Amino acid sequence: GEFDGMTLATLENGDVWWTYTYFEDDLGSSMDQEELVKRVQGRYPPFVAELLGSTEDRVETIIADLPVSWKWGEGMVTLLGDSAHAQLPALGLGCSAAFADIEELCKQIDSDGLCESALRRYERWRMPQTAVLQTASRFTFGSMRNLGSQK
Repeated sequence: GEFDGMTLATLENGDVWWTYTYFEDDLGSSMDQEELVKRVQGRYPPFVAELLGSTEDRVETIIADLPVSWKWGEGMVTLLGDSAHAQLPALGLGCSAAFADIEELCKQIDSDGLCESALRRYERWRMPQTAVLQTASRFTFGSMRNLGSQK
Protein backbone atom coordinates (compact mmCIF):
# COMPACT_ATOMS: atom_id res chain seq x y z
CA GLY A 1 0.00 0.00 0.00
CA GLU A 2 0.87 3.60 -0.42
CA PHE A 3 1.28 6.04 2.43
CA ASP A 4 0.10 9.57 1.77
CA GLY A 5 -0.23 12.49 4.14
CA MET A 6 -2.53 15.46 4.15
CA THR A 7 -2.77 18.69 6.13
CA LEU A 8 -5.76 21.05 6.06
CA ALA A 9 -6.09 24.44 7.72
CA THR A 10 -8.75 27.14 7.55
CA LEU A 11 -7.30 30.64 7.37
CA GLU A 12 -8.81 33.71 9.05
CA ASN A 13 -10.17 34.98 5.72
CA GLY A 14 -12.03 31.69 5.15
CA ASP A 15 -9.61 30.27 2.60
CA VAL A 16 -8.42 26.70 3.04
CA TRP A 17 -4.72 25.88 2.92
CA TRP A 18 -3.80 22.28 2.22
CA THR A 19 -0.81 20.07 1.58
CA TYR A 20 -0.76 16.59 0.17
CA THR A 21 2.36 14.45 0.42
CA TYR A 22 2.95 11.25 -1.46
CA PHE A 23 6.10 9.20 -1.83
CA GLU A 24 7.58 8.63 -5.25
CA ASP A 25 11.08 7.41 -6.04
CA ASP A 26 11.07 9.18 -9.41
CA LEU A 27 11.80 12.85 -8.59
CA GLY A 28 10.71 13.82 -12.10
CA SER A 29 7.20 12.49 -11.62
CA SER A 30 4.21 14.74 -11.26
CA MET A 31 0.52 14.22 -10.58
CA ASP A 32 -2.10 16.22 -12.47
CA GLN A 33 -5.32 17.42 -10.83
CA GLU A 34 -7.41 14.49 -12.05
CA GLU A 35 -4.88 11.89 -10.84
CA LEU A 36 -4.70 13.61 -7.46
CA VAL A 37 -8.49 13.56 -7.05
CA LYS A 38 -8.63 9.86 -8.02
CA ARG A 39 -5.86 9.09 -5.54
CA VAL A 40 -7.74 10.59 -2.57
CA GLN A 41 -11.17 9.16 -3.40
CA GLY A 42 -12.04 6.41 -0.95
CA ARG A 43 -9.02 7.20 1.23
CA TYR A 44 -10.31 10.46 2.69
CA PRO A 45 -13.75 11.95 3.37
CA PRO A 46 -15.54 13.03 0.16
CA PHE A 47 -15.00 16.75 0.79
CA VAL A 48 -11.24 16.25 0.34
CA ALA A 49 -11.59 15.13 -3.29
CA GLU A 50 -13.94 18.06 -3.89
CA LEU A 51 -11.47 20.51 -2.33
CA LEU A 52 -8.49 19.19 -4.28
CA GLY A 53 -10.46 19.09 -7.51
CA SER A 54 -11.64 22.69 -7.15
CA THR A 55 -8.24 24.18 -6.33
CA GLU A 56 -7.25 26.43 -9.22
CA ASP A 57 -3.67 27.44 -8.46
CA ARG A 58 -1.94 24.34 -7.17
CA VAL A 59 1.78 24.50 -6.41
CA GLU A 60 3.71 21.24 -6.59
CA THR A 61 7.12 20.92 -4.97
CA ILE A 62 9.59 18.10 -4.54
CA ILE A 63 10.95 17.32 -1.11
CA ALA A 64 14.51 16.03 -1.22
CA ASP A 65 17.60 16.02 0.93
CA LEU A 66 21.36 15.97 0.41
CA PRO A 67 23.68 13.14 1.38
CA VAL A 68 25.86 13.87 4.40
CA SER A 69 28.92 15.80 3.24
CA TRP A 70 32.18 16.29 5.10
CA LYS A 71 33.31 19.17 2.90
CA TRP A 72 31.38 22.42 3.00
CA GLY A 73 33.97 24.89 1.86
CA GLU A 74 37.39 25.80 0.62
CA GLY A 75 39.46 28.91 1.02
CA MET A 76 37.30 31.85 2.04
CA VAL A 77 34.05 30.09 1.07
CA THR A 78 31.75 27.96 3.21
CA LEU A 79 28.15 26.80 3.15
CA LEU A 80 25.39 26.89 5.73
CA GLY A 81 21.77 25.82 6.03
CA ASP A 82 20.22 23.77 3.24
CA SER A 83 23.15 24.41 0.91
CA ALA A 84 25.35 22.45 3.34
CA HIS A 85 22.95 19.94 4.88
CA ALA A 86 19.45 19.88 3.37
CA GLN A 87 17.27 17.41 5.23
CA LEU A 88 13.81 15.98 4.82
CA PRO A 89 11.16 17.79 6.90
CA ALA A 90 10.31 14.81 9.12
CA LEU A 91 11.88 16.38 12.22
CA GLY A 92 10.98 20.01 11.50
CA LEU A 93 14.51 21.15 12.36
CA GLY A 94 15.87 22.51 9.07
CA CYS A 95 15.42 26.18 9.94
CA SER A 96 16.74 25.69 13.48
CA ALA A 97 19.82 23.97 12.08
CA ALA A 98 20.46 26.92 9.75
CA PHE A 99 20.17 29.37 12.68
CA ALA A 100 22.61 27.21 14.66
CA ASP A 101 25.00 27.40 11.68
CA ILE A 102 24.78 31.19 11.70
CA GLU A 103 25.36 31.34 15.44
CA GLU A 104 28.45 29.12 15.26
CA LEU A 105 29.84 30.88 12.19
CA CYS A 106 29.47 34.28 13.90
CA LYS A 107 31.09 32.90 17.05
CA GLN A 108 34.11 31.68 15.10
CA ILE A 109 34.44 34.92 13.12
CA ASP A 110 34.11 37.00 16.33
CA SER A 111 36.88 34.89 17.88
CA ASP A 112 39.53 35.21 15.14
CA GLY A 113 38.10 37.52 12.50
CA LEU A 114 37.02 36.53 9.03
CA CYS A 115 39.68 34.02 8.00
CA GLU A 116 39.95 30.49 6.59
CA SER A 117 40.68 28.95 9.99
CA ALA A 118 37.45 30.43 11.43
CA LEU A 119 35.46 28.96 8.55
CA ARG A 120 37.04 25.51 8.94
CA ARG A 121 36.45 25.55 12.73
CA TYR A 122 32.78 26.37 12.12
CA GLU A 123 32.55 23.45 9.67
CA ARG A 124 34.30 21.01 12.01
CA TRP A 125 31.94 21.97 14.84
CA ARG A 126 28.68 21.84 12.86
CA MET A 127 29.26 18.90 10.49
CA PRO A 128 28.83 16.10 13.05
CA GLN A 129 25.73 17.78 14.52
CA THR A 130 24.03 18.24 11.16
CA ALA A 131 25.04 14.75 10.00
CA VAL A 132 23.04 13.34 12.93
CA LEU A 133 20.03 15.49 11.98
CA GLN A 134 20.21 14.50 8.31
CA THR A 135 20.48 10.81 9.18
CA ALA A 136 17.66 10.95 11.74
CA SER A 137 15.46 12.90 9.33
CA ARG A 138 16.00 10.38 6.53
CA PHE A 139 15.33 7.48 8.91
CA THR A 140 12.15 9.10 10.28
CA PHE A 141 10.85 10.03 6.83
CA GLY A 142 11.56 6.48 5.62
CA SER A 143 9.76 5.05 8.64
CA MET A 144 6.73 7.20 7.84
CA ARG A 145 6.82 5.91 4.28
CA ASN A 146 7.06 2.30 5.41
CA LEU A 147 3.98 2.65 7.63
CA GLY A 148 1.83 2.49 4.53
CA SER A 149 3.26 -0.85 3.45
CA GLN A 150 2.43 -2.60 6.76
CA LYS A 151 -0.96 -4.27 6.97
